[in-house]
Amino acid sequence: MAINITNSKYRNLGIAFAFSLALYILGFTSFFFVLPLLIYFNQSGQREQSLASLAVLLVVVLLFEIIPIRDNLSDASNFGLLSIGLFLPIVLIGCSIIWVLLSDYRLLVRYIGSSAFIAVLMVFGGIYFSSHPEVGTGIDTAAISIMDTLFTDMGLQTSTTGVLAGTSTTEFYSLVKEVMMMMVLPLSAVIFGFNVFMSIATPKYVGDDRFDRRVVAWKLPETMVWVFLTAWLLVLLDQLVDYNSIIRIAVWNFALFMGVLYSVQGLAIMLYRLNLKNHRWSALKLFVLVAFLTMLLQGLNIVIVIGLPVLGVTETWVTYRK
Repeated sequence: MAINITNSKYRNLGIAFAFSLALYILGFTSFFFVLPLLIYFNQSGQREQSLASLAVLLVVVLLFEIIPIRDNLSDASNFGLLSIGLFLPIVLIGCSIIWVLLSDYRLLVRYIGSSAFIAVLMVFGGIYFSSHPEVGTGIDTAAISIMDTLFTDMGLQTSTTGVLAGTSTTEFYSLVKEVMMMMVLPLSAVIFGFNVFMSIATPKYVGDDRFDRRVVAWKLPETMVWVFLTAWLLVLLDQLVDYNSIIRIAVWNFALFMGVLYSVQGLAIMLYRLNLKNHRWSALKLFVLVAFLTMLLQGLNIVIVIGLPVLGVTETWVTYRK
């Protein structure tokens, strides 16, 4: 009997690993490639096996990306583009490892601890690119060249007429680059959070609503509202002080990440209010609906993006849940 159980565990782990690798190789599903292994851990509770499989997955992903272009890595732009392309896979695997390691702690601690890995990786990346400016220059040159080709193919003019009239490709790229840098932490945290949410929302047994009850009760400590308000005050001060780019990127990333945390609290409030009269709403159903509306309905998505964190923050003073 013990041998069969052991074999079953390793078989399930092998299946989860194979699905994770397949999702990564397919490309368009790579945002979710750690999900099968997270589901395996949530269902089995096998910490050591899950950690080992995540470490092996990291090695396989690195080899998969590096081996085909190993002869061209001496070029600064190629190496830089590779490092950027590997950022999200390393983030997802690294965050997953920390998530598993912190499995004895509450969800908030695990999520913040995992997201802290993203911030640390950003710091090390910033240090590397600062000490190797030729790599950053190579990336900028390659990206601007790609954008020039793209705009030409789309019939957009960057100097006289059209959508980008009066704006050079270099200026437009600089703007896009800065905006994306301001959102690295929250975007990465949202992608990882989606994987975590889907793995936990998968019940161990049919009809198990323990996760829904946890979501309904999810609430940030009230003192964190001051962290949220301070972060956004620093964002507003940027309009007066005009921070340098490094400080601006750090402030915006932190403020937007706090917005992500309070958005989750806003979803918890919505789930609670919906279930006061209708007990058929689940956390997964609400999440899918909100994600669908955010991605597909222009205009309404702004209301959702702003409204959810505001709803979560105002619970500090307004009683939404009894």
